[in-house]
Amino acid sequence: MTFPKYSGLWLRLIIFAVVYISLTLFLILYAKKIEKHPEKSPAYETDKKIRDRYPIEVCRETLGDEKIAKATKVFVISLICVLGGTVASFVLSMAGTKKDNETLILPRRRTPRRPRFGA
Repeated sequence: MTFPKYSGLWLRLIIFAVVYISLTLFLILYAKKIEKHPEKSPAYETDKKIRDRYPIEVCRETLGDEKIAKATKVFVISLICVLGGTVASFVLSMAGTKKDNETLILPRRRTPRRPRFGA
């Protein structure tokens, strides 16, 4: 039994949208609740210990360092280049290789035949 291409697409899109919207609303409401009463958060004690250990002045001082700022910029630019190259490679490899209702057939590499001995 075969199903038509994209059968049930609208149903899947509607279910995806409903789940996505409900999860987004839950996260927004939960974030507002924790913002009003931070002690209700399951991570409150752990977060308090970390904040006590690393005061905000130390964090600002570290983030303000020119060497760290330069290293961060180089890292972000490198990450963008790697991701862009990966996407470009994928797009170029898929361009023109398959049309609707056709199977992908790659050309065979021609290699010289080896002589058979004892045949």
